[in-house]
Amino acid sequence: MKKMLNLLMAVSVAAGGNVSAMLRYEDIPEEAFQKCDFNNDGKLDNLDTMILMNRYAETATANKSDYFWYGQAEREAVDKYGDLNQDGRINGIDGTLFAKYCGEHGIELVQLPDYYFLPYDESMKDSDKFSLANAFAMKTPETFMQCDFNRDGIVNGADLRSLIICYTEEKSGEDMNLLDGQEREVVVKSGDIYSDGKLSLEDVILLYNYIFYSNKMGDVNCDGIIDAKDATIVLSYYSKDATGNIGNGEIYSGDDYGAYILGDFDENKVVDGRDASALLLRYARSSAGKR
Repeated sequence: MKKMLNLLMAVSVAAGGNVSAMLRYEDIPEEAFQKCDFNNDGKLDNLDTMILMNRYAETATANKSDYFWYGQAEREAVDKYGDLNQDGRINGIDGTLFAKYCGEHGIELVQLPDYYFLPYDESMKDSDKFSLANAFAMKTPETFMQCDFNRDGIVNGADLRSLIICYTEEKSGEDMNLLDGQEREVVVKSGDIYSDGKLSLEDVILLYNYIFYSNKMGDVNCDGIIDAKDATIVLSYYSKDATGNIGNGEIYSGDDYGAYILGDFDENKVVDGRDASALLLRYARSSAGKR
């Protein structure tokens, strides 16, 4: 069980980009998709999908030259038109959005490469990775709002914790005695985000990504405000992580999950005391501006 939970906590997404300004699928104009003829052959097809995803792979990996086999013109076209959700970068979400558009218009799709934006179990097939990524793009906010399992009005790390606990219990057949019966019932009823008839790792991944992409980096408790509470949570997470004392047994607390997902305020891929300091400075400056 410890190995499985470590896998769940290893779930990660590429940080960066202007999440607050990110467009949803239904807000992207038709002409934006029509400009995705990256190889300029007069049509949208599976090659354009592959060009977009390979450009993403190229920008997301250190050994960039190995992943892009098209010319500079295609590269420049992706850089110019490929940021469909307008979050300031080319990434897997753009690939998902374009894939969804292609699917709705009967355009052939290709299997996606391994460098996709969603974290996944390494044993997953490419087709499963695509299904998972496409599912994330097609889910409505209402679907994820049903994941407020503790009914506190916010979907955050505490709800992810509850889902992980129930998923782990179903997989292991063991009662971890960490949730009350009422909350467990809510998770079982509303936690099947992937709609495969069970609680699964796919549900955990989808909820993780919803929390990441629906909140500003630094708003670790997801209450819409970056303040001293967030800094305190991040500092607590860092202190426990640095001393090897994080979590309640094998399960992180809800605040720990929030810090793990949204605590990298300076976006250097490490959640530490510098993030807490930066959050406090941000809060102090914003508070001073309101006086």
